[in-house]
Amino acid sequence: MNYDDGYVPNKSCPCLRCRLKGVMGGVVLMTVGVIQLLHNFTNGWGMHNFWPLLLIVIGLMLFAQRSASTEGHIQPLGYPPMPGTAPGTSPFVPPPAAPTASDNINPNPGSGAENHG
Repeated sequence: MNYDDGYVPNKSCPCLRCRLKGVMGGVVLMTVGVIQLLHNFTNGWGMHNFWPLLLIVIGLMLFAQRSASTEGHIQPLGYPPMPGTAPGTSPFVPPPAAPTASDNINPNPGSGAENHG
């Protein structure tokens, strides 16, 4: 996806713009459900009458997604930082690395540093 402002969606980002990306499917599904409910409670008013409402809801969601704030945005790994932000200013702090088996090996095995008490 090509974004002119340098924004790249990230599923683990807390900014409003990234969070709204995951809402589209639910909102469309709820709109279709409301249209079907109207069909059940009215005589013949269904999707053939209300399909423009679905397009309006999709358009409003796309507008909300693209105009939402990117404050606190975290770019995915491998992408350059957004313009206007200094590199390395991401609030994300990686977890410490887990110890490996090679961390417990004595680098000087014959030095007598071991305590054989």
